[in-house]
Amino acid sequence: MIFPAHFLVIYLVADHAFVNNHTLDKQPVRKFWGHLLWSFLVILAFTFDTLLKTTEGTAVFLTFAGFHLVLDWVRWEYHIGKLVELSNLAMAIVYTLLFSHLLGSSYVSPEFSTYLLGMLATTVGVTYLVRELMEHTYKDTVGISERLAIYIFAMAGKFEWVLISIVAGLIYKLAFEKKRDFTWWLSPVMGALVSLVWYWLV
Repeated sequence: MIFPAHFLVIYLVADHAFVNNHTLDKQPVRKFWGHLLWSFLVILAFTFDTLLKTTEGTAVFLTFAGFHLVLDWVRWEYHIGKLVELSNLAMAIVYTLLFSHLLGSSYVSPEFSTYLLGMLATTVGVTYLVRELMEHTYKDTVGISERLAIYIFAMAGKFEWVLISIVAGLIYKLAFEKKRDFTWWLSPVMGALVSLVWYWLV
């Protein structure tokens, strides 16, 4: 299942990586404009070498960027996070189905973009789920690191290291984390599950 996954990767990097998606609609004005700039730069970084070379590609770039930024503004202005998330995801899927062929020669190869998509689903995707189940300000730095290691080893076929990563993560939490809840087991289980499914698909 290798394909140019750029639009889906853009969606996840822009609105989930390096930012708490659940607090995007609560940002002060200056920080919100910074997020819009970040989102635009992410879109540009993943598409500049392909989409901007043709009239069709430029139109795809401008409409995708425009829709994404407008949806982010709608989220911030009207505080309808879940509806915007579904809309952004649906838009990324539609653009992938219709225009991914324009990205086949990108410096971010189809193979690498598919790898990145799985990595993001395993890390920030699971974080989004955890924050839905707990408080929206939940810090998941340890969980993300744990799942990232699991994903890298799983995709390399080093399943013994997947197990070692899970055990090491549990030991770390036992030794250094005072707060203990269901994320102790949910994080590694989801990390391993998503990673193994992606390994099988790819």
